[in-house]
Amino acid sequence: MSKVALCVDAESAQYPQVLGLPDESLIAQSWLELLCTAEEARQRLAQAADIEQTWVVSCDDMEAVNLAAACKADAPGRPVLLVSQDIGGSVRSCAAKAGLDDVIDLAELGRRYGQRKAQHAALAAAHMDQAYPPASPSVGEKAVVPAGSGAAASAGAGAGEMAPAVSPPASVVAASAERLAARPDLSGLGVMPAEGKAFFLPVVSGSGGAGKSTVSLLAALLTQQAGLQTLLIDFDPQFGDLDALLGCGDAMGIDDLVRSPLRAAQLAPRGGLPAFLKAPVRLEDAEQLANQIPWVMDAVQGRFDVVIANTGGFWTEIQAQLLERSSKALFLIDQRPSSLRACKRALDLCARCGIAASPFVFAPNRCSKGGLYTSIDVSCALHGAVSFELAEGGYDVEDALAEGRPLDLISEGNELVDSLDDLLRQIMPSYQQAVERAGDGPRRQSLWQRLGFGRRRPGEVTGHVAERESA
Repeated sequence: MSKVALCVDAESAQYPQVLGLPDESLIAQSWLELLCTAEEARQRLAQAADIEQTWVVSCDDMEAVNLAAACKADAPGRPVLLVSQDIGGSVRSCAAKAGLDDVIDLAELGRRYGQRKAQHAALAAAHMDQAYPPASPSVGEKAVVPAGSGAAASAGAGAGEMAPAVSPPASVVAASAERLAARPDLSGLGVMPAEGKAFFLPVVSGSGGAGKSTVSLLAALLTQQAGLQTLLIDFDPQFGDLDALLGCGDAMGIDDLVRSPLRAAQLAPRGGLPAFLKAPVRLEDAEQLANQIPWVMDAVQGRFDVVIANTGGFWTEIQAQLLERSSKALFLIDQRPSSLRACKRALDLCARCGIAASPFVFAPNRCSKGGLYTSIDVSCALHGAVSFELAEGGYDVEDALAEGRPLDLISEGNELVDSLDDLLRQIMPSYQQAVERAGDGPRRQSLWQRLGFGRRRPGEVTGHVAERESA
């Protein structure tokens, strides 16, 4: 689908409510291309075949009407709309002299924005229907085949005959667009919207190999064992393998939930393991699911206390969507200089996209005696950012996960598990409270506390402090 170029200053791009678009994430719209400077806009739009039209609201370094005139002169055949809060005679006169196609106000911008968003949603839904045909109905369920759909045409064809391709009627497409553009009504599924109680923690890194799958899995196990209802989601669309590490190859996938929303009620922790949504099976269609992330999160967050998301090493719109919805976001950095450099590049990307960095927590992973990076090194490299060390887990972690025994790591104890336990206590208040309520729970005392270096509660005396005070 062709795109719309939106020329807008950086502040408005970060806070779209000033444009009359509250609760919208402009950077997350794949049909919209944001351009904040005149040079960037003119270079991108000069010979852009994928841009259908240009909306000029404002600019960081040029008057909007001048930028609109320059864009029109560079590509006369592409429609250019000037957006202005004051549509007076002088503005329309300047627009007419520049050959602009129209001048609209913010209300009209909101209407056109919603219309384009709905059109894109309809096309995305049509693509999903082709890529993921409806699943066979379970026992007791009645299959519903939309009139005019390919499934209905196939049902009418005889055995061995190929059903002719049938395009859905315009009314069906319009209804689908309206449904997907609006906030989903999940009341019938027994779930709550995104404002639910779940603490959402995506685990990301600037590059692959930092240990995201292991850390996200162990974090989910810890919160579940502490008594918090936890959901683990594998949002690595290319190489996600959490189902193998958990030994849950038959688990529900994200694509399954998209096809059959009623299955959200089936997500539940079992056997001490958290509830789990595995990565899509079809690699070639996985990226299309980025458009479904808001709906998926709305469908599941109200059912759980904690939602933890694993991500891929290759940055796409998926990371942007998840980071914008996070309560905290855990950035992993391993013991390679390239990993720290990649983290800095990822942070620069977040800044350009207007993603708030306040929820970010950084953790050098696989820390050991003689390791290249400590939490102090990472904090200094990132200008004082909050940083926690995750210890090297050793072969015990690899063996337990390779054999599908993740719970053994929790019950037997491991330096990585202990350090992750300490991290979760400090960034997730509900986890700290749950561990305190459990008393003799699985991770009652972290490694650092057992050594006497952890934070003490009021009136608590531990480790070297006890020895010093007794002396």
